[in-house]
Amino acid sequence: MKNIPIFIVLIVPFFTLNGQSTITNLLFKNEIDDITRLDFSTNPPSQSDLILSNNYIIANEQGVIGHAEINGEVLFYVTEKGVYRADGSFMIGSEHIEVDWHSSEVNICLMPGQADKYYLFHKNALCSSLYYSIVDLSISEGTGGVESLNNLLSNGNYANGIETVRCPGTNNYWFIAYECSSGFEVFEITSAGIQSKSTLPFDVDNNSIVSPYSEQKDGELDYHNGKIAFASTIDENVAVFDFDPISGAASNPIKIDSIALPDGTMHDLTWTYGVEFSPDASKLYISRFGSIPTVENYNSTDPYHLYRYDFNAETLSGYTFEDIIPDGLGQIEIGPDGNLYSPLWMEGSILKIENPNELNFSFSLIPTNSNLSIYASDHIQSDVFMQPLTLRTETTNTTCSNNADGQATVYVTGGQAPYNVVWKDSGGQVITTTSSGLGVFSATQLAPGVYSISVSGQLGGLRSAFVTIESPAGSSIVSRISAIDSTACVGEPLKFLTQSLSESTINRWLWRFGDGLSSGIQTPTHKYYSPGVYDVSLSVTNSNDCVADTTLIDFITIHPRPDAGFNFTTTIDNSSCGLEILFRNTSSNYINLAWNFGDHQTSALTNPTHLYDEPGNYTVQLRAINEFLCEDTIYSSVVAQNLLTLFTPNTFTPNGDGLNDDFSIDGVCFDGLEMWIYNRWGGLIFYTNDRAVGWNGELNGVPCPIGSYAWKATYASEHGRFTKHGIINLSR
Repeated sequence: MKNIPIFIVLIVPFFTLNGQSTITNLLFKNEIDDITRLDFSTNPPSQSDLILSNNYIIANEQGVIGHAEINGEVLFYVTEKGVYRADGSFMIGSEHIEVDWHSSEVNICLMPGQADKYYLFHKNALCSSLYYSIVDLSISEGTGGVESLNNLLSNGNYANGIETVRCPGTNNYWFIAYECSSGFEVFEITSAGIQSKSTLPFDVDNNSIVSPYSEQKDGELDYHNGKIAFASTIDENVAVFDFDPISGAASNPIKIDSIALPDGTMHDLTWTYGVEFSPDASKLYISRFGSIPTVENYNSTDPYHLYRYDFNAETLSGYTFEDIIPDGLGQIEIGPDGNLYSPLWMEGSILKIENPNELNFSFSLIPTNSNLSIYASDHIQSDVFMQPLTLRTETTNTTCSNNADGQATVYVTGGQAPYNVVWKDSGGQVITTTSSGLGVFSATQLAPGVYSISVSGQLGGLRSAFVTIESPAGSSIVSRISAIDSTACVGEPLKFLTQSLSESTINRWLWRFGDGLSSGIQTPTHKYYSPGVYDVSLSVTNSNDCVADTTLIDFITIHPRPDAGFNFTTTIDNSSCGLEILFRNTSSNYINLAWNFGDHQTSALTNPTHLYDEPGNYTVQLRAINEFLCEDTIYSSVVAQNLLTLFTPNTFTPNGDGLNDDFSIDGVCFDGLEMWIYNRWGGLIFYTNDRAVGWNGELNGVPCPIGSYAWKATYASEHGRFTKHGIINLSR
């Protein structure tokens, strides 16, 4: 390997949580003016040279390690000799920073919870200890200075490749490094400081993804879109694994260490150095360092300048750029435009890889004013470089116009996961979604209509889309309910009608009347037997098996009925010979009564008395009516007949006082009366056939003795001739 001075540059941005890229520069070390700069604020990017102050710089060992910028404005630079302000002036006190000219990477990030303070993570040799320093841009009258220098982060043997990853949606970070003896380690950076490390679950002792070589490890460590790659240059392999930026957990390790040569034989990778993912993270590009015969340990059987691993196909491909890359490639970085850039070692050109997401990428060379080293700028890609949010939707229409069985799925790519997805119907109501994978969100049980989808990334960006759920032709169906009357009395029939509409023939109906009963008739008649308010539902099905349902709340009102009742007797004096009847009402819960006595005579009185003209068997009707005009009717059979009645005293006093002086038989409803009076020995004392003539207590003008006398009477009625006997007491 050539013994030449190596110059390293890393760029790490200042950013805000809106997710918009603040990186507009990629920097490459050159041999004349210190730095070659590509400024992506223009298209194509403009090229210029940056020259730093020569303070504390030893000739031929100058090397830019990193810089910070915001909105394209440089804030400060870092070299192996110290920290420089944007104007190139040196920050006193940083000249002994623990950074070696051989260090591959330095990370810079804003301290969580601070506006002007930055962490610098660095090391000074292959497989050496980790350090951090703090730069405060608010001191030295706002020009910036070093607050603290060379704080030991971890005493160990750490490889040159290091990386900083933001925890999405927060101001916190993960700092990842490779400890040459134990494997990958993760530190958490919060407002409380730098937290203790954890070792990822990859065992280097069994050669799982990185060869267990503990003396020297060079090469890049890079993160993008949930994946980390580490190039172990001297070991000549690349380790890849998934990294969750939310939890800091790692999984799915992959080791890339051999490739098929053009003749089909397998060969170990050679001098793997730079690693960079394509913008969609579907591919990993690996640059090869030292691919010329003059390089020590060069293996001429490997002709490739660039390797590419395809995560979808799980294949590794090699690419040769013939004579345009005579001395190999350096680090490889992604630009804000989504293309990849790598300096040609010791040449005045930058390799530009265009369309890196595609299987058939294209490339071109960007000439520079001077030859370049192998080092290019880096940045925190978890924050700064984000593909624009893109949405792709799929829909499944409903089986019928009335069915809410449509589905829609949105596939989200780009931006920064996790995503916030808001799904609304046409009325603005939020719909619940489910996720079946990273960036895949679905909504189910959708009715026909238009739905809006708004998606934002964790660090910003907003995209909207609309999906339309449709129904098949001929599936439209509407259920409608009506009735001839919506109010009735208990037990009164109601006629229900349907005015349902359908593009195809309706062939099934299902009515539910709200009282637990149902009907499958198209226009049913139904009776309710309890008062109350009832919901009515109708489900209709057409010949396409499409169903429509509707329910009318409190559609039917059923009123109670009164309770009708009565009894009857003949009048007490029987002056009507039993043809006069007294009716007594026993009804309840009514306001009006209607009597019909069965002889075409009626009454509205509560307790009427009715005189029948003729004897007979009559059916009497009583209707009780309440305030809802509901009624109850009761019938009863009433017999009207001539009932003869005889009135006979059991004592009389013929003493001439004018009171009770005669014994006679009185009554109603009879005629043809004959009466006989007998003494105790059966002797006839008195006889009359005139009901107006009574016995005066004498026999032949002589008063009879006090005592009991027997009497007999005969009389006639419409039913025949009758005889009656009795005892009369004579007293004076």
